[in-house]
Amino acid sequence: MKKILKVLTAGMLALALTFGLMTTAVAAPDDPAAATDDAVITKVVRTPVGTTLPALMNFEFVFAPVSFNESTLPVDVAKLPVIGTNNVMTIGFNATDADIEATTGGVTIYYLESGSIFENVVFGQAGIYEWQLTENDATYSVHTEAGFIEKVEYSEAVYTFKVYVKEDGGDLVITHVGVIQTKDDAGEDVDEGEQGKTNPSPGGGSGTSYLYSQLVFTNGYEKTPEPTIPGNPDPTNRADWTFSVGKTVTGDFTGSSNVFDFNLTLTIPSLVFGDVKTCTGYFVEEVSGAYQLVAGVSPIVFTSGEVEDFTLTHGQFLVFVDAKVGTGFAVGEGAHAGFTPKVKVTYSPALGLPVSAEVAAGADESLALPRSGFNSDLLFVGEKGTEVAFTNDRGAITPMGIIMADLPIIALVLLSAAALIGLAAIRARINKEKKNAQASVSVNSHDSN
Repeated sequence: MKKILKVLTAGMLALALTFGLMTTAVAAPDDPAAATDDAVITKVVRTPVGTTLPALMNFEFVFAPVSFNESTLPVDVAKLPVIGTNNVMTIGFNATDADIEATTGGVTIYYLESGSIFENVVFGQAGIYEWQLTENDATYSVHTEAGFIEKVEYSEAVYTFKVYVKEDGGDLVITHVGVIQTKDDAGEDVDEGEQGKTNPSPGGGSGTSYLYSQLVFTNGYEKTPEPTIPGNPDPTNRADWTFSVGKTVTGDFTGSSNVFDFNLTLTIPSLVFGDVKTCTGYFVEEVSGAYQLVAGVSPIVFTSGEVEDFTLTHGQFLVFVDAKVGTGFAVGEGAHAGFTPKVKVTYSPALGLPVSAEVAAGADESLALPRSGFNSDLLFVGEKGTEVAFTNDRGAITPMGIIMADLPIIALVLLSAAALIGLAAIRARINKEKKNAQASVSVNSHDSN
C-alpha cells in the first residue's frame, strides 16, 4: 500500500511539475518582448516645410485577431478581447498637440503618441494574445480646405502584436508586450535579421532612452494651392502663381532694352509624392496692367537640384504654377554696370513667417540668395505662393559726362574763376580811369600856355 501511495504521490508531483512547466512556457515572453504593462502608438506625420496641418486628421489602426496561446482555432481566437471600437483604434492628430522635430531636407516632422492601447480592454484569462496591427487608408477626407489640393500618404507598416498576461494574486496582469515589424511604411518586407525588439512603451518614461514609443506609423501630408480653374493652372493669371522671379528697373535713362542675367536652382522636397521632380517656368510680362506670355520665348523645365540660366527685362517674370509647397530655391542676378540691385522676397503668412524680407547689394554688384544678412531658412515656396522681386536702380545721370559727386569741386572752380575775372575787370577799369585823368591834366596845361 505504501508503495502504491509513493507511486501515486510521485506521479501527482510529476504531473504538477509538468503543468507548472506548461504554465511557465505559456506565460514566458519571446525574446523580443518588452517588459511593460502598457503600449501606445506613435503617429508620425511628415510635411514639406511651410505646410500648415489641418485642424484635425483622424487615423485608424486595425487590430486583427490572430491567435491565443499560439492556437489559431476559431474557438481560441474568440478569446481575444476587443481593442478600441470593433478592434479599430482611432488617433486624432493635430499640430497643436504634436511635437515638431527640427526641419531637415525641406521636411518638417511631427510626432504624437496615442493613448493607451489597453484602455477599457478586459482579458478573460492568462495566456498569450496575438493580433496583427495595420493602419487603415483613406481615413482623412482630403480637400477640406478651400483653395488647396491635399494629398495623404498612409503607412503600409505591419506589426505582430503579442500581449503576455498572467494571474497574480487573483488578478490578471500584463507582464510583457512583444512587437515585431514585418513590413515597413512602404509595405516592403522587413528582413528577419532586422526584426528586432520594438518597445511600445510610452516614450520618456523611466528606463527609456527614447522620447516616443517605437511602435511607429509614418504618414506624409502634402498641400498645394489650387488653381482658379481646377486642373487648369494659368501662368498669365497671377492668382495661380505658386512661385515667381520678377524684374523692375527704376531711375533715369533706363528702359526695356536693359537685359539682366539670372540663375535659379529649385530643390523639390523629398517628400513630394510621385516621381515628378521637375517644375516648369513660363516667361510672362505685364502690359497695360495685364499679364501675357512673352512672345517667342519658350518655357524652361527645371529639374530638382539643377541650375538654369535665364534673362529678364523690366516688367518681366519667370512664373511657376506647379512649384510645390516647401520647394527650396537659390536665385542670383549678375552684375550690371550702372545699376544698384536689391531683392525682396514675399511669403504667405503660414507658420508665422514674415510677410517679406529684403536685402540689397552695392552699385555695379551682383546679388544672390542665399546671402549674408538674409535668413536662408526662409528660401522656400510657401502655401500661398512666394514672390522674388529684383529691382535695379540707375541713379541720376548728369549730361556731358559730369559726375554728380564732382559738382561741389566744379562749383568752387567756377566761383574762383568768376572772382578772378571780376577782379581783372575792376583793375582794368581803374587803369582806364587813371589814363583818362592824366590825359585831362595834359590838355589843361596846354591851354594855359
